[in-house]
Amino acid sequence: TSHFWLKLFWFKVMAMATSSEIHFELVELSGHVVAKGAWSATLRADCLYRSAHLAKPGRRCRLLQGTREITPFTPLAALDLSLGTCIQVVWLSGSTAGRRSPGSAFVAIKANGSVVTWGNDNSGSNSSAVAPLLTEGVVQVCGTNNAFAAIKANGSAVTWGCADYGSNSSAVAPLLTEGVVQVCGTNGAFAAVKANGSVVTWGVASSGGDSSTIAALLTEGVVQVV
Repeated sequence: TSHFWLKLFWFKVMAMATSSEIHFELVELSGHVVAKGAWSATLRADCLYRSAHLAKPGRRCRLLQGTREITPFTPLAALDLSLGTCIQVVWLSGSTAGRRSPGSAFVAIKANGSVVTWGNDNSGSNSSAVAPLLTEGVVQVCGTNNAFAAIKANGSAVTWGCADYGSNSSAVAPLLTEGVVQVCGTNGAFAAVKANGSVVTWGVASSGGDSSTIAALLTEGVVQVV
């Protein structure tokens, strides 16, 4: 009997994947439904991004299915429907307009998920120490005055640059190996939101790197830091 139901379950999943349309719900970390509807299985996920952006024009976001990053180039038919049809929307801090690189260095994310850095070495342009981690899978980069932090598609965070400005994340490294969905920087510190709604901070204490006085309030329920 269990074998029969298992076969029936996979039949339904495959039927959904090969049908002409796939139904999705785009849901924020708070549980708010941003958009829902049916999209052609022949489309790429950029159609889901467009639907999310209609809810908050000018805002950047990431789409996740479980812990998997969905890029705008991901074919809808390639999504694992056994994980369900609920797509998580993670809004990134700030808007796409008026953003500048901190300090005197730049970071570019390429379409293949790799990173290119240049500028003043003291401002974070030298990423050689973490170069093997920046060859693929990078989906977001945020900076302080002289350091950068990158989120990868597997939910880990990578930091580099000047240690005095937040590049040294060793004190919280075990918390940054998975589940990071957003990172935000001040002059000298970073804050990361995790998929479980908790927040991790590091860097210069006076710039926000020390959140110990309110740590109990940051263990759950956080959907964004700015």
